[in-house]
Amino acid sequence: MTMTQANQAAIRAALEAGGVAFVDQNDMGPGVRLRDRAEGS
Repeated sequence: MTMTQANQAAIRAALEAGGVAFVDQNDMGPGVRLRDRAEGS
């Protein structure tokens, strides 16, 4: 299955609006985490 750039951007935006934060690669690799409620306010 392939995904268009527009679909990828829409999914990412929806997840971020729901409190998911994408983290860049660090010692353990890229990933996601839930954003603190204080950060999202």
